[in-house]
Amino acid sequence: MSQPHHSFPFTRRQLLTRIGALAGSVALYQAMTTMGHAAGTDFTHPPSLTGAKKGTRILVLGAGLAGMLSAYELRKAGYDVQILEFQNRSGGRNISLRAGDTVTELGGASQKVRFSNGNYFNPGPWRIPYHHQGLLYYCRKFGVELEPFIEVNHNTWLHSGDTFGGKSVRYREFSADFYGFTAELLAKAINQHKLDDIVSEDEHHYLIEAMKSWGALTPDLSYTKGTVSSWRRGFERAQGGGLNGAPIPSEVLARKDIMKSGLWDWMAFNQRIDMQTTLFQPVGGMDQIGKGFARQVKDLITLNCKVTKISQNEQGVTVTYNDMARGGAVRQMQADYCICTIPLSILSQLDVQVEDAMKAAILAVPYASSVKIGLEFNRRFWEEDEQIYGGISFTDQPISQISYPSHGYFRKGPAVLLGAICLERLRMTMLECLPKNVWNVLWSREVLFILNITRSFQTA
Repeated sequence: MSQPHHSFPFTRRQLLTRIGALAGSVALYQAMTTMGHAAGTDFTHPPSLTGAKKGTRILVLGAGLAGMLSAYELRKAGYDVQILEFQNRSGGRNISLRAGDTVTELGGASQKVRFSNGNYFNPGPWRIPYHHQGLLYYCRKFGVELEPFIEVNHNTWLHSGDTFGGKSVRYREFSADFYGFTAELLAKAINQHKLDDIVSEDEHHYLIEAMKSWGALTPDLSYTKGTVSSWRRGFERAQGGGLNGAPIPSEVLARKDIMKSGLWDWMAFNQRIDMQTTLFQPVGGMDQIGKGFARQVKDLITLNCKVTKISQNEQGVTVTYNDMARGGAVRQMQADYCICTIPLSILSQLDVQVEDAMKAAILAVPYASSVKIGLEFNRRFWEEDEQIYGGISFTDQPISQISYPSHGYFRKGPAVLLGAICLERLRMTMLECLPKNVWNVLWSREVLFILNITRSFQTA
């Protein structure tokens, strides 16, 4: 039964909260950017930090990329830096799973990775946009080799369970037909003077020609089965030599099914700036980034440290933690300043000495959960049988996406693909207004909290 629609004014914070919980962190980041709360990178060169007082101690909590890079630059500037990390490795979310690895979830469930040697799976971030210039700079500086990540492949599949008889269609077929039918409708409306109130006489000719080119239309402004459309969507039988070498045009999909399917939304997905080419990935797995960063600050990192308390006063910061490598022994470390990169969902469970407004801000930031499934197959059937080399297939089923590896093309033997990425969709009623300082960098005396908004689990 449909729910009643309530109309009431949302504050920006309420709206952003609903977006973050309902649509996930990608939509949240995009909405924040639109509202001026977030923006693309303005990185041109590393920071030039000066004025360090000799002997000033800085404690970094978390050995992910943010924590390690902070420590790297601060040590260069002359500060005395140490890093505490909860896990038995550095790198944070930049993790790759290989044969022999064991993954233990927060709830205690464990999985043993039984991939073949040489194969890996990235359960966290898995691609880097070209405009993440800060990350790309440090990858180059720290010797992390990158290779292209194939985001768009016109030979992958699009699937809607409610249209096309439940059968998958090729990305190129759907995109060609969607653009073609859309161009046909626009061109005929313009030609019939249905848009004269918004299309000037000077624009008329150029728009008609643009639609013919963009949509592969015939001279009579139709999108239909034929050679012109088949050069976009593919031929039923490709052209060849000999007596029977003439190509056979392919049938176009039904326009009503194309519009009903909603699959056009996946084409828009690939046109967002954070998904546009060129995308990159580290050679050998996403964990290579964390390893490259760790090589610069390895001597500063202490692993297996479970932080339980952060207290501060006018003299500095004291961090209490359990040394899990030594039976959970309780230890303390003092510093003049602390940089905390602990995820807010974890930080909110710790004893952190901050003002009430800061605690409320830490508690208020929504996080979206997800499931990613790595599947190993005996052979690269997507390449050998379907001629799919990299890219993503999309479906309206719960698995959402199937991503094909952008490395190891044409290799024989087992290979791993991303078999599913399922993002949690939460239903929410009215949410309370977020504290005013949630969307700002969180400061509290000597402690700097670095707020990490996850971007679709694909960027570092």
